[in-house]
Amino acid sequence: MNRRLWNLALGLAVASLLTGCKTSVPTTMNTHVGESQTMVGRMAPHRESQTFTFEGVESSLLDFTVQAGDASVAAPTIAVMDPDGERLPVETAVGAQKGSATVSVSGLVLSKTGNYQVVATPSNTCGELCYSFRHRLRYPPPAPRKTQLSACKPAPLYFSAPRGGFVAVTVTRDPGQEFIPDIVAVKDPWGGPALDKSQVPCGCNPPRVSRSCNNSMILTFTAPKPGIYTVMAAAKPGAEGTGTISVQVRKPKGAERYVYHGGARATAYGNPGRVAPTPAAAPCSPPTVGAPRGRASIPPPPPPPSTASRIQGAQPPIEAPIARR
Repeated sequence: MNRRLWNLALGLAVASLLTGCKTSVPTTMNTHVGESQTMVGRMAPHRESQTFTFEGVESSLLDFTVQAGDASVAAPTIAVMDPDGERLPVETAVGAQKGSATVSVSGLVLSKTGNYQVVATPSNTCGELCYSFRHRLRYPPPAPRKTQLSACKPAPLYFSAPRGGFVAVTVTRDPGQEFIPDIVAVKDPWGGPALDKSQVPCGCNPPRVSRSCNNSMILTFTAPKPGIYTVMAAAKPGAEGTGTISVQVRKPKGAERYVYHGGARATAYGNPGRVAPTPAAAPCSPPTVGAPRGRASIPPPPPPPSTASRIQGAQPPIEAPIARR
């Protein structure tokens, strides 16, 4: 009996040691920051770091700005971990000098889709630090692809889109060609049919197709999942020729709001610890435009463009062969 207890204790100790060696990243505090939100954090002198998360999309570009609440204090150092715990090369994309109260990072390429973890570490641990963090993702369209289009050999085009993003795919035949442009399939990031009506996000228009005198075909739909999509362009049976495939993506419009973290002044939304401190225990408030002298001005991010569809209801719905494949 004693030997069994000894083996059990030894096994638990080894498991604990292995788990502790996996990563040195601090535990997340269950605070998630949306793209239209500004996170306001507070770091007490004894706190070494602070963590929160945001959703990233494969092949998108990440921009973010971190700013200290006091212009005379250096902003926290930011590390970004991908969904697998790998660290992104933030240092190579920093847009401000080290020690600045405002640090901007632009154009970090995200290689995976999922929740990214941000670790904020104060540059000065001698006093309390208030700061803000805001970010955005950019979805640069792929270069238009000019290729041979036929019914028997569809040509693919790949692009990245966020959940709820508005997508417009255009297939245009070149001058002098006689074929009719077509799209035979659109695959979502999981390999499923992206145009299945059951996958249309709530409140969004169903997929639509419009044509311009048989010279071009325009497909519009709302992306049901974040990640890489595949469009298979072709020509209607009976003729083939050269054409161009292009795509445009617009992000969904999000609600702008503040998220409070690490004991900063809290609201009912996103309060760490799930217990709202009293006003007396809130030494820091959200930075605003036109702050008093000695404070850094932290304006909220600009609103993203609307994703409302411009396709009129009188136009024909999506063609059945596309939706099935």
